[in-house]
Amino acid sequence: MKRQFTFVTLLLLAAIMVTACGATPQPQVVKETVVVTEKETVEVVKLVNQEVPVEVTSIVEKEVTAVPPQAEPATLTIGVKKLFTTLNPLLVGGGWPMRYLVFDRIGDIDSVTSIRPGLAESWEPNEDPSVWTFKIREGVTFHDGTPCTADEIAWSINWMIENQFPAVSAYVGGFKEAVALDPTTLQLTLDAPVREIVATKLTFLWILPPSVWKDLTAEEANAKEDLETMIGNGPYMVADYAQDEYVVFEAYDGYWRGRAPVDRVVFKKYATDEAAVQALLAG
Repeated sequence: MKRQFTFVTLLLLAAIMVTACGATPQPQVVKETVVVTEKETVEVVKLVNQEVPVEVTSIVEKEVTAVPPQAEPATLTIGVKKLFTTLNPLLVGGGWPMRYLVFDRIGDIDSVTSIRPGLAESWEPNEDPSVWTFKIREGVTFHDGTPCTADEIAWSINWMIENQFPAVSAYVGGFKEAVALDPTTLQLTLDAPVREIVATKLTFLWILPPSVWKDLTAEEANAKEDLETMIGNGPYMVADYAQDEYVVFEAYDGYWRGRAPVDRVVFKKYATDEAAVQALLAG
């Protein structure tokens, strides 16, 4: 474009200079020059006024939130020489420390000599003390989503008193009756005064969901042997079980203390300590 424009300009300047010098060019030549100049001028005007499409790049700012990659579930595998002989918590079948992962109690053992609140936030006896009143924690649920209030706790204790199941009979011995005064208040009446009822009894007594057990006779309850028997209210649920091989616990999202930091706990049976060590070394 610039070269064409410059060329035409030079022609115009040359024509002006020739005219200024008084030269008398041939008429035909002057006419031809004028015609050429007009053509070039028209061409320049067209080129200058021509619409040329221009690409426009739009820059749009957008806030993007980075999503971290999902972490692999944390799994803890523990080698043991003995597992449950039964899943049923009403029967004597071993594996008591494992059951504590599944079932919360009214009180917890914090140390050898100290008891801390569990399902009950606090408790106090009457003057005897033959009647104990417990303030039951709100917002607790069983693994099947049903509530665990004073009503469910009272039902569980009374059902065990009535049926005297092998694994729990020692812990309800001397209990007369449990009554839910309201959803957060439980009253337990004893046959005789006991000063350390929580430490001696209630830190060991499972609380079972009526949704699983209430429609069963004692015989049916004793014979029940499936994963449903391990529906509790503790930090872990039983996800898988193979007798004499392994038991898999998975963290319960709805646990009242908050989700456990380890997603999965696996207890695996080994015949000897050496076999467990070799499995550990092999990864």
